[in-house]
Amino acid sequence: MMDFTLQKVTQSERQILWNLLQFMVFETSVYGENDIQDDGTFSYKYFDKYFTDEGRTAFLIRDKDNHLLGFVMINQYLQKVKNGHAIAEFMILPRSRRQGIGRAVAKRCFALFPGNWEVQPARGSESAYKFWKSIIDEFTGDDNQAKDGIFVFRSNCAPTLTHGYCAFQESPEATAEDEDARHPRRRDGATPCPEKGNIHVKKSREKLL
Repeated sequence: MMDFTLQKVTQSERQILWNLLQFMVFETSVYGENDIQDDGTFSYKYFDKYFTDEGRTAFLIRDKDNHLLGFVMINQYLQKVKNGHAIAEFMILPRSRRQGIGRAVAKRCFALFPGNWEVQPARGSESAYKFWKSIIDEFTGDDNQAKDGIFVFRSNCAPTLTHGYCAFQESPEATAEDEDARHPRRRDGATPCPEKGNIHVKKSREKLL
């Protein structure tokens, strides 16, 4: 699996995030959740809030040469528990799928924000459900619940900050479902992280957390 970084999206990169989000919403429109607008784009109600709301954070996923691999959007608006984080949107670009990147990115996000988590796979997508169930079962040692199609669990990993990087121990190789993936639909005593291979979360010019 290739190395990657998570870089918090800045105001100057909002168009990059918007462009990637359009690809993701197009892919998931097959499930009937989004209609295309007259100008040929898809709307996204909460997009601007990712640059104004402290309860929302977006990361660009890049390889070691700074090439885009995808993105992830995280918020703190949960449906089943009071406090914590949720994967709002998640996409790995097609050419980078089935390489274990999606699994590693998801686990990295869980480890970055210890506490309660919710993940809601795309409704109607069996591959998305299997993808997220496999990752969450592995990350939690099967200690999670599914409530009305939403996975609920806790992350007990604690990041360590070293020379501007949050370093974690990561995991196993990709499974057959990997990166085919993907898209959660939410509109809107420490446990060691899985071991195998170092990956780093790169700080952007803004504060990471």
